[in-house]
Amino acid sequence: MEPALAGATITEWPIGDIFSQVHDMLVGRNGHVYVADNIQDRLYEVDPRTDQVTVYRIPHRPGEKNGG
Repeated sequence: MEPALAGATITEWPIGDIFSQVHDMLVGRNGHVYVADNIQDRLYEVDPRTDQVTVYRIPHRPGEKNGG
């Protein structure tokens, strides 16, 4: 085991659903974690200090289907 990983903590947050395809995590300057869901057209914002999850629905352009 790498010494740098010995004290690591892994946290999982229940985001998305059976129809989701979550990917591309990004940590913002504010310390929040942002995760894309391209099938459901959503962006998840997770505050790791409170475990609060905010879901943003990405609007469709006229004529686009889900995942567009």
